[in-house]
Amino acid sequence: MDYITYSRKFQGYKWFKPFLEILLSVLFWGLATILCLIISMLIAVSSGTDVTAFIDAAKKSYDSFDAYSLQGAIFSLGSIACLVPAVAFATKIVKGRPFHSVASSCGGFDFGIFGKAMITALILIGIPVAVSTVVKFGNTGVTKFTVLGFIACIILGPLQCAGEEFLFRGVMLQGIGSWVKRPLLAIALQSILFAAGHPYNIWGFLEVLCSGLILGYLVYRTRGLEASCAAHIVNNMVLFILNGFGFESISSNGTVPADVLLDVAINGLFLVCIIFAGKKYNWFNRTPKETDVTDAIM
Repeated sequence: MDYITYSRKFQGYKWFKPFLEILLSVLFWGLATILCLIISMLIAVSSGTDVTAFIDAAKKSYDSFDAYSLQGAIFSLGSIACLVPAVAFATKIVKGRPFHSVASSCGGFDFGIFGKAMITALILIGIPVAVSTVVKFGNTGVTKFTVLGFIACIILGPLQCAGEEFLFRGVMLQGIGSWVKRPLLAIALQSILFAAGHPYNIWGFLEVLCSGLILGYLVYRTRGLEASCAAHIVNNMVLFILNGFGFESISSNGTVPADVLLDVAINGLFLVCIIFAGKKYNWFNRTPKETDVTDAIM
């Protein structure tokens, strides 16, 4: 089944339910963010960190981004990771379709496909991103990671990426796709929302916009979030780890036109290779769960 219009095929579908899913997902995420902020502040107080400085840093977008201390990782990464349970709660309350239908239109999240996509992403995205970052910026000699911060980043970083995928390429893409007739229009609209959710300058906005377009089309072709999650996780984790060990600082104003072109080239190559491998080796030759077929309008 087509992923983008999948939610429309369930018998419980009503035109307003995708909107409720998106609204409740954002609401639950907001509540989770407040909880993560409180936990982070408590950790900061117990460790002797100036709470006022911590709050001020949290207001300064990516220019003071902290994924390297325990409290920083919980607030900056953990809050976004909460999007996954937020989406799960939203679909449960709205009762239009099962949560696993957000992960794919073929029976939920397939970890076999995800593993293959991760290996491909490590080679085609991880290596170029790492090399370009090291060559362009070099090492400052300052390690920002604490031990607990590194552990928290390794755990919460992938979940943060998955959270963004479940919101933007999940409920938002499927929600828009249930209202418009053209899948490419739905992909474009969610890409704009995805880019608007990142506080970058114009070049950063364009870079994220292009990534959203490529990942959205990837989801459309693979009928699930596995490959887009893999690409997102590898890209972000390489940057998080390198940043934490002294290579570059994440900034709202650090991108230039060349970075946009490089990002498009890297993600575009990943897209082509995933689609090629999927056709040649039948990676995406899968069918919906029997209960989904029964509940969906065929």
